[in-house]
Amino acid sequence: MLATVAVLAFVTKALRNIRGEGDMAQSSKPDFLTEERLLACLMFLSRLRKSGVTDMFEFRLKFRHAYPDLTPNQAAEVLAYWMHTFAAA
Repeated sequence: MLATVAVLAFVTKALRNIRGEGDMAQSSKPDFLTEERLLACLMFLSRLRKSGVTDMFEFRLKFRHAYPDLTPNQAAEVLAYWMHTFAAA
C-alpha cells in the first residue's frame, strides 16, 4: 500500500513537471547526463514501454534497477523528461 502511494506521488509530480507546474523545466535535458547516456536511458524506457511487460507504476522501479548509479531525483528527472518528449511526439 505504501509503495503504491509513493508511486502515485511520483507520477503526480512527474505530470506536474511535464505541464510546467513543477520545479523542473518543461523540456530541458537533464544536465547531469551526457547525450549518449541520456539517449541510452530514453531508449531503455521506450523499449520497456513497447515490451508491455510492465505498467507505468513499475517504470520507475525498473529504471532505477537498470541505472542504479542515478539518484532517485535524477531518475525521476530523466523519467519526467522522457514522458515529456514522448507526449510531445
